[in-house]
Amino acid sequence: MIRLAAVVRGMLQRGGTTVMILAVALVATAAAAAGPIYYQAARTSILRDTLASSGFTGRGYEANETGAVPGLLAQLVPAVHRQLDHGLGSLAGRGLFAPPVEAVETVLTYPQYQTSIPLVWRSGVCAQLRIRGRCPAARGQVLVSRRTAALTGWHLGQRVRFAGWPAFTITGLYGPPAQGRDYWFGRGSIYFSAVSPIDALFTPRATLEHGPPQQQGTAVMDEVLNASRLTGGEVSQLASAMTAFSTSVGLQNDQVLVTTGIPATLQAVQASWRSVEIPVVLITAQLLAVCLLLLFLSVTDAIDARGHEVSLAKLRGRGGWRTIVFGMSEPVLLLAVALPAGILAGRAGLAALCHVLLRPGTPVLLPPLAWATALLATAGGVPAVVLAARRTLRRPVVDEWRRSGR
Repeated sequence: MIRLAAVVRGMLQRGGTTVMILAVALVATAAAAAGPIYYQAARTSILRDTLASSGFTGRGYEANETGAVPGLLAQLVPAVHRQLDHGLGSLAGRGLFAPPVEAVETVLTYPQYQTSIPLVWRSGVCAQLRIRGRCPAARGQVLVSRRTAALTGWHLGQRVRFAGWPAFTITGLYGPPAQGRDYWFGRGSIYFSAVSPIDALFTPRATLEHGPPQQQGTAVMDEVLNASRLTGGEVSQLASAMTAFSTSVGLQNDQVLVTTGIPATLQAVQASWRSVEIPVVLITAQLLAVCLLLLFLSVTDAIDARGHEVSLAKLRGRGGWRTIVFGMSEPVLLLAVALPAGILAGRAGLAALCHVLLRPGTPVLLPPLAWATALLATAGGVPAVVLAARRTLRRPVVDEWRRSGR
């Protein structure tokens, strides 16, 4: 404690030199850490920007299977989850995907207009529609679009019949929604006709599960990436997992068709990362080289200025190692203080910069590489200390007195 206090008093007496060394060391450490910190934040920002600008197929997948409607969805969902989790490996269970939207679709023959009407159960559909009446909750109840009702003369509470099915009760009327939302995943064109006023009837799942046993239809499962949960370090593994998932032999054997553009989107993300990586490395290296040169000069002057103190230590009988420790203690202590302080200062400065340059909400973290490069930059000051100390420590006492004067 006494020796440390003596070192601190010495640094205070040489305040100008101490501030110079500390400032340069802080800038060098912050510059070394800034590159990895900014690069990681930029990767996350590019990733989220690219996903946000991609269509739903570019950031999600759709799995569907065709067959007899009763029990079809119960067969599809476990098979898809099993293959997806197998492909994701360690990424499974991290919430990388938003909750899935599931659907069961079939068609009803409508001879009066020589057409067919989609009969659909889609999870959470009532929250996506503006309904007059109420959402169907029991088996055999349906929602009808207002324009279909206007064409056919149907109204709330009416019972309508189709061949092979029990009568359906109309509990609500809806208007066709905006189909560009992720919820519809491009299937809005199936439910809401662009050329005809005949739109889908929405019904509870029980209606389809207890329908005619041989009724054919399609079970659908849609999931979109949760971009806020995805980080740059997970992109490569996710791209490989989604490629394997979309070409899964197991799903193909089960006649499950998977459509996704996630691998192509992530490839575009990685290409953008490579275009950012080189400028970040070059700018960091140039700034670091200048800082290390200034650090070398300031440390050399600081140790040289302590030459008379080193000579006094020799005259007092200190051994070689004790003299070395005495001569190098102040700059080494300043470098040790600059390491965590520079990293934190670099992160704080970059947090403000990233708020302006990158996507809002992008996290600014401290990756392990930032600590490693900052430690390397700090260690770069040690050779300067050693070289400067070597000349001063080896200088004879008499020569030092001649240089120091009174």
